[in-house]
Amino acid sequence: MRKSLALLIAILLLPIQPAYAQISLKSIGQYPEARVGSEYFVELEFKSPSNVTIKSYLINMQNEKLIGSARLAKGSLKEGKWVISWQIGNNVRTGNYKIFIEAKSGKFTWRSQDKTVKITVNQSKEAAPNSSPNENIQYGLKSTCGVGLKKCPETLLPTQYLPISSCKIKDATFPQDNSDGYVGSGFPPPPYSLAGQGEINLLWIPVNFADNKVPNSLYEQAKITARQTEDFYSFNSYDRVKLNVIVPDQKSSINLPNTVKYYENLWAASTTNVTQFLLDQFTLPEGTKIDAVMWLFPLGKYRIVQKFSSGRTTFYSLGSNSIPAARIYGLHTDLESIGVNGFDHGVGHALYSFEDLYIFGGYSASGKNEQPGNGWDVMIGGGEFFGWSRWIAGWMKDSEVVCLESKLEPQTVYVKTLQDPDGPKLITIPVSDSKVILAEYRTNTLKSVLKKYQICDKKTANQCKYPYRYSGLLLYNLDTTRGHGNAPYRVAKTDTEKLLEVGNSDVYEGFQFAVKAADAEGIYVEVSKSN
Repeated sequence: MRKSLALLIAILLLPIQPAYAQISLKSIGQYPEARVGSEYFVELEFKSPSNVTIKSYLINMQNEKLIGSARLAKGSLKEGKWVISWQIGNNVRTGNYKIFIEAKSGKFTWRSQDKTVKITVNQSKEAAPNSSPNENIQYGLKSTCGVGLKKCPETLLPTQYLPISSCKIKDATFPQDNSDGYVGSGFPPPPYSLAGQGEINLLWIPVNFADNKVPNSLYEQAKITARQTEDFYSFNSYDRVKLNVIVPDQKSSINLPNTVKYYENLWAASTTNVTQFLLDQFTLPEGTKIDAVMWLFPLGKYRIVQKFSSGRTTFYSLGSNSIPAARIYGLHTDLESIGVNGFDHGVGHALYSFEDLYIFGGYSASGKNEQPGNGWDVMIGGGEFFGWSRWIAGWMKDSEVVCLESKLEPQTVYVKTLQDPDGPKLITIPVSDSKVILAEYRTNTLKSVLKKYQICDKKTANQCKYPYRYSGLLLYNLDTTRGHGNAPYRVAKTDTEKLLEVGNSDVYEGFQFAVKAADAEGIYVEVSKSN
């Protein structure tokens, strides 16, 4: 978060608390102000006899709360530096907020309630509209029809949609693209995708060298990340997938007896299949079923040259499991380990053969990687998954997809928010065998939707409240003639631009989309082919 010099962070070194408190706060740092449309941080450093868990929120005089998300930035859960962050939305009420932070370690508790932050209007060039003092945080568009309001528009019946098979376009570049048939974005999904499988076991194996080992702090972060990822995929799959991320204890990890340089020299001849070599160093408990494998290397860069293998034909042995190469993810020739960052993205590759949705440098005009639509999908760089990706993964049912004919006559349909596990939530218009126009209702998750998910009460992460700046209809297209690395998905708006709201319309890819009304759970969209 960028700040002017007037907002320099104030670090307060506090005395160690008495022994009976058991949780020692070594330091705390905060900015005196936060701005709407920005992210706000507080840094704390704790020492405790057992693992620390943290919960936090900002609260104002109107008892409106903004829930914080804590992550371990350095050290261990017993002695480490934490960063707590809050997404300050554009509609947040300005004024003074108390900062509530509670740290627990076993039966001991530490609390801070004496610090405050002032939330102000963003005066930068990119400032969002000023918040009204009477506005609360809004999840979704305001209802304009339904109970107590005017009658909602008439909509097509499902029997008037195209047959669902008409919208299941194929991937025109599969398998002849630069992924060797490993990834795809059409129907049917790539052959080793776990689309439709209800329970999945993913093994995340730490790899240690004699001179470079996974530190305890990174190992503890991995265990936290594993639980967060389980929740993330449960929520994105509408609770239709139970993902088990298995992180072996440190003694059971791969412990190579020689140095990094020794193994890089060994593998440089390209006569060793490094994947199978590493799997052979791991002892899997007898009878354990594993569907996919990922790797956790110590931070740093590694040169891994292995014997050729194919994402379509190579299988690896692990215990009694035979696992296709497409589901063992993370070994690259020039491997740079960044710890747990990007784990959700890697899981998308390993389990569902999802494509990278950013533009590789070889395809971009700048010669560098570009991320069109960053914030909308994990495979671009952040956010949730596109509705189309959920569909090809088997998370979204055919009955939850609206397949429309391309025609001049206006067609009005109803879709719920993308996160809602019940009802229609993806509009599709096929324009060829390899291209489809798509639309979905994006919003921070409605409270009525949150109640449908027990995972939102686990507090292992903030996976059920996405920090979107705007709610509305997101338009995008999928053209599978664009190969892997050339962004087969393209969006009409980035996550920093306003989406279509009630009363708005836009012409996109030869079709006019108009949001005619909204009720408590969804929106009414009129679609017609433009002249």
